[in-house]
Amino acid sequence: MGTTESKIEEDALLELDDYERDGEHILDVPRSWCRSLRVDRASVRRAHGLGDNGTLVRLFFRSRLEEFSEFAQPDGLVTRSTRFADDARLVVDSVTELYANRNDRLIRRVRLPRAGVNEEWFAPGRERDGVRMIRDVQGDRREVEFYKSGR
Repeated sequence: MGTTESKIEEDALLELDDYERDGEHILDVPRSWCRSLRVDRASVRRAHGLGDNGTLVRLFFRSRLEEFSEFAQPDGLVTRSTRFADDARLVVDSVTELYANRNDRLIRRVRLPRAGVNEEWFAPGRERDGVRMIRDVQGDRREVEFYKSGR
Protein backbone atom coordinates (compact mmCIF):
# COMPACT_ATOMS: atom_id res chain seq x y z
CA MET A 1 0.00 0.00 0.00
CA GLY A 2 2.90 2.31 0.65
CA THR A 3 3.88 2.28 -3.00
CA THR A 4 0.36 3.13 -4.16
CA GLU A 5 0.17 6.21 -1.89
CA SER A 6 3.61 7.43 -2.94
CA LYS A 7 2.63 6.90 -6.63
CA ILE A 8 -0.50 9.07 -6.12
CA GLU A 9 1.52 11.83 -4.43
CA GLU A 10 4.11 11.71 -7.21
CA ASP A 11 1.42 11.97 -9.91
CA ALA A 12 -0.15 14.96 -8.09
CA LEU A 13 3.22 16.73 -7.93
CA LEU A 14 3.81 16.12 -11.63
CA GLU A 15 0.38 17.55 -12.50
CA LEU A 16 1.10 20.59 -10.34
CA ASP A 17 4.47 21.09 -12.02
CA ASP A 18 2.83 20.91 -15.46
CA TYR A 19 0.21 23.44 -14.33
CA GLU A 20 2.84 25.89 -13.06
CA ARG A 21 5.03 25.46 -16.16
CA ASP A 22 2.17 26.69 -18.37
CA GLY A 23 2.38 30.06 -16.59
CA GLU A 24 -0.98 29.74 -14.92
CA HIS A 25 -1.54 30.08 -11.22
CA ILE A 26 -4.18 28.58 -9.02
CA LEU A 27 -5.64 31.92 -7.86
CA ASP A 28 -5.91 33.71 -11.20
CA VAL A 29 -8.81 36.14 -11.33
CA PRO A 30 -10.43 36.94 -14.67
CA ARG A 31 -10.07 40.48 -16.01
CA SER A 32 -12.82 42.91 -15.14
CA TRP A 33 -15.47 43.28 -17.81
CA CYS A 34 -15.86 47.03 -17.20
CA ARG A 35 -13.42 49.88 -17.70
CA SER A 36 -11.63 51.29 -14.65
CA LEU A 37 -13.38 54.21 -13.00
CA ARG A 38 -11.55 57.53 -12.90
CA VAL A 39 -13.08 60.66 -11.37
CA ASP A 40 -11.14 63.89 -11.32
CA ARG A 41 -11.39 66.33 -8.41
CA ALA A 42 -12.78 69.17 -10.52
CA SER A 43 -15.87 67.20 -11.53
CA VAL A 44 -16.54 66.19 -7.92
CA ARG A 45 -16.29 69.80 -6.79
CA ARG A 46 -18.61 70.92 -9.59
CA ALA A 47 -21.15 68.21 -8.72
CA HIS A 48 -21.24 69.24 -5.05
CA GLY A 49 -21.11 72.99 -5.73
CA LEU A 50 -17.71 73.45 -4.11
CA GLY A 51 -15.44 76.28 -5.18
CA ASP A 52 -11.77 75.99 -6.07
CA ASN A 53 -10.64 75.97 -2.43
CA GLY A 54 -13.25 73.48 -1.20
CA THR A 55 -15.86 76.00 -0.02
CA LEU A 56 -19.59 76.15 -0.53
CA VAL A 57 -21.25 79.53 0.04
CA ARG A 58 -25.03 79.88 0.29
CA LEU A 59 -26.80 83.20 0.71
CA PHE A 60 -30.12 83.42 2.51
CA PHE A 61 -32.30 86.28 3.73
CA ARG A 62 -30.10 88.23 6.16
CA SER A 63 -27.61 85.38 6.46
CA ARG A 64 -24.73 83.61 4.77
CA LEU A 65 -23.64 80.00 5.25
CA GLU A 66 -20.10 78.95 4.33
CA GLU A 67 -19.18 75.27 4.38
CA PHE A 68 -15.59 74.11 4.06
CA SER A 69 -14.15 70.71 3.27
CA GLU A 70 -12.68 69.00 6.31
CA PHE A 71 -8.93 69.68 6.61
CA ALA A 72 -9.18 72.42 3.94
CA GLN A 73 -8.79 75.24 6.46
CA PRO A 74 -5.60 75.33 8.56
CA ASP A 75 -7.52 76.26 11.73
CA GLY A 76 -10.02 73.38 11.34
CA LEU A 77 -12.98 75.57 10.34
CA VAL A 78 -15.81 73.49 8.89
CA THR A 79 -18.86 75.80 8.92
CA ARG A 80 -19.36 79.54 9.32
CA SER A 81 -22.84 81.00 9.68
CA THR A 82 -23.16 84.79 9.55
CA ARG A 83 -26.39 86.55 10.46
CA PHE A 84 -26.92 90.16 9.42
CA ALA A 85 -29.07 92.88 10.96
CA ASP A 86 -30.07 94.44 7.63
CA ASP A 87 -31.35 93.24 4.27
CA ALA A 88 -28.23 94.44 2.42
CA ARG A 89 -26.03 92.14 4.55
CA LEU A 90 -23.76 94.94 5.72
CA VAL A 91 -24.22 94.98 9.52
CA VAL A 92 -23.12 91.71 11.13
CA ASP A 93 -25.38 90.56 13.96
CA SER A 94 -23.67 87.25 14.84
CA VAL A 95 -21.08 84.84 13.50
CA THR A 96 -21.11 81.16 14.49
CA GLU A 97 -18.13 79.02 13.49
CA LEU A 98 -17.91 75.24 13.88
CA TYR A 99 -14.55 73.50 14.05
CA ALA A 100 -13.32 69.91 13.78
CA ASN A 101 -10.06 68.04 14.39
CA ARG A 102 -8.38 70.67 16.54
CA ASN A 103 -5.73 69.92 19.16
CA ASP A 104 -7.21 72.40 21.64
CA ARG A 105 -10.66 70.69 21.28
CA LEU A 106 -12.40 73.92 20.18
CA ILE A 107 -15.72 72.98 18.57
CA ARG A 108 -17.68 76.25 18.34
CA ARG A 109 -16.98 79.96 18.40
CA VAL A 110 -19.81 82.52 18.58
CA ARG A 111 -19.10 86.21 18.03
CA LEU A 112 -21.63 88.96 18.66
CA PRO A 113 -19.82 92.07 17.38
CA ARG A 114 -22.57 94.58 18.20
CA ALA A 115 -22.70 93.40 21.84
CA GLY A 116 -18.94 92.85 22.05
CA VAL A 117 -19.27 89.23 23.20
CA ASN A 118 -17.13 86.28 22.11
CA GLU A 119 -17.86 82.70 23.21
CA GLU A 120 -15.63 79.68 22.65
CA TRP A 121 -16.95 76.18 23.37
CA PHE A 122 -14.64 73.21 23.86
CA ALA A 123 -15.25 69.45 23.67
CA PRO A 124 -14.60 67.29 26.72
CA GLY A 125 -11.10 65.91 27.03
CA ARG A 126 -8.97 69.03 27.22
CA GLU A 127 -6.01 67.71 29.14
CA ARG A 128 -4.67 70.90 30.66
CA ASP A 129 -7.64 72.65 32.21
CA GLY A 130 -11.02 71.01 31.44
CA VAL A 131 -12.51 74.25 30.10
CA ARG A 132 -16.02 73.95 28.71
CA MET A 133 -16.74 77.53 27.63
CA ILE A 134 -15.03 80.90 27.68
CA ARG A 135 -17.20 84.01 27.36
CA ASP A 136 -15.35 87.27 26.83
CA VAL A 137 -17.33 90.48 27.18
CA GLN A 138 -15.04 93.13 25.75
CA GLY A 139 -13.98 95.76 28.27
CA ASP A 140 -16.03 94.22 31.09
CA ARG A 141 -15.35 90.64 32.15
CA ARG A 142 -14.27 87.15 31.17
CA GLU A 143 -16.30 84.12 32.29
CA VAL A 144 -14.95 80.58 32.25
CA GLU A 145 -17.00 77.39 32.71
CA PHE A 146 -15.38 74.02 33.44
CA TYR A 147 -16.50 70.44 32.92
CA LYS A 148 -17.23 68.62 36.16
CA SER A 149 -15.01 65.75 35.04
CA GLY A 150 -12.10 68.15 34.50
CA ARG A 151 -11.03 68.10 38.13
